[in-house]
Amino acid sequence: MTNYSKENLIYKIYWWGLVIKWLNALSEIVGGLLVYFVSKTVAVNYILSLVMGELKDDPEDKFGLFIVNSVSDFSTSSKTFLAVYLFTHGLLKTLAIIGLFTKKLWAYPISLIIFSVFVTYQMYRYYFTHSIWMLFLSIFDAMLIWLIWHEYKRARKGLLT
Repeated sequence: MTNYSKENLIYKIYWWGLVIKWLNALSEIVGGLLVYFVSKTVAVNYILSLVMGELKDDPEDKFGLFIVNSVSDFSTSSKTFLAVYLFTHGLLKTLAIIGLFTKKLWAYPISLIIFSVFVTYQMYRYYFTHSIWMLFLSIFDAMLIWLIWHEYKRARKGLLT
């Protein structure tokens, strides 16, 4: 594989990684808005309807039980925190990704910091939940960090078009 085709493949993976992350960010923005504007009762009933089917299949499902317990203690301040967290998390990622798509030099180090903080937090959460999804997300983000770093080095050398 020539150096050009290797770089081309790395860039395609980088680009699709950003697209996936951007779609995730948009879903967080929408989710944050929904959490904020949908009544607590509607939100709790919806979440419980999603989890209860899973708990019928496996009544000992730790994640399902955690969700049910969390939702039953869902306060107005928790709702506000979740809405602000999701919206801010999605907005930060969206702004960073727009900067990366437009190849702004400032966006690379900012994105590296943002995604590194997210991975650190995700691994902290994984320690307590042992959620395979949290681990998968952290691995995906770590690969994306490497790809951003790779593109940043190329951008600083003036190799990006």
